Amino acid sequence: MSITLAISKDIPVFQRLHTHKLAYPRGLILSFNYDIHWIHRHSYGCYLVFLVMRAIRYIKYQGIGMVFHGIAGFVVIFFSYRPFINYYGSIFLLYEASTPFLNFNWFMDKLGWTGSKLQLVNGIILISTFFIARIVVGFYMSYLLWIDIYAVKELIPLRYWIVYGTANVVTSFLNVYWFGLMLRSLRKRFPSKSKVPHKTT
Repeated sequence: MSITLAISKDIPVFQRLHTHKLAYPRGLILSFNYDIHWIHRHSYGCYLVFLVMRAIRYIKYQGIGMVFHGIAGFVVIFFSYRPFINYYGSIFLLYEASTPFLNFNWFMDKLGWTGSKLQLVNGIILISTFFIARIVVGFYMSYLLWIDIYAVKELIPLRYWIVYGTANVVTSFLNVYWFGLMLRSLRKRFPSKSKVPHKTT
């Protein structure tokens, strides 16, 4: 299910990355675009019905971080209807680009393919996609977001600074934390040859 949701959100976002600033006469912070609105409306349901409720239900297995992730995404999409950061809201949905590979990794564990070459290839793609989408692009777009917000700071209510500032910090921290967990998991599944004990006869 999460694979379907991730793909159904990210493909439209990729198709609209070329959207020119002229489509936002009031700038990227306060303008509204109906194409982007459709993506947000779809994602709103995903975060409310699937991610948040599922994270709360399985908090014992997924941890509190997934709950914070879902709530932060839900709040950001909810406030975009004002409109507010209509453009940037869709860009941050690219965080989900790594989700299909994360699910493939889980499937391989369940199928008994743990430690296989196929899982190694998938793991490398997963970590690379996660790093590019959530760390490189995520931090860069966060920087541009706050530059644009500061340019119209007189028009932004204090509650928006608090809500979006908190959501941005929480998701950025979680992305770095999860990236570290992925690296440790990959090392655990595929230890270097120097660490593998040799059989003695």
